[in-house]
Amino acid sequence: MQNVCVYPGTFCPPTFGHLEIVKKAAEMFGEVYIICSANPDKEGSVLFSPEECREMWWSYDLPVGVKIATLAEFMEKEIDFSRVVMVRGVRDDGDFEYEKKVMMGNNRELGIDKFLVIVSEEKYKNVSSTLARKLATAGDGVGLAEIVSNEVAKKLMERI
Repeated sequence: MQNVCVYPGTFCPPTFGHLEIVKKAAEMFGEVYIICSANPDKEGSVLFSPEECREMWWSYDLPVGVKIATLAEFMEKEIDFSRVVMVRGVRDDGDFEYEKKVMMGNNRELGIDKFLVIVSEEKYKNVSSTLARKLATAGDGVGLAEIVSNEVAKKLMERI
């Protein structure tokens, strides 16, 4: 049986940094599920629902073989989690420590025991959903256009 590659996150909003991770995972696996989910630990920073984040992903030039779903939609597929390879993107040591906790939690809760950590390219080391929300709050459309798609920037500016 073939492994299932998943890249889960809140992606609130998805950025060019997230896209870079997806492209690298797709090169290795051919098929990647982007899973948009809610994270109760991030409640104060969530502007969009998982369904809205899923739709924003379509504004990017995604590689062939990339599928996008909410966590609820993905869970309906009744995937055998022993076959899941979870992709995590890291920019620095702080990210790695956070992602290690995420991986350990997914191992405990779902039995996922295969993880792939992809290190971002230098040009994405400061790109994050948090930065995108800050730039939108400041009305910095130019800065926003450097880290998210035009459609995502528009949705962020409208929401904020």
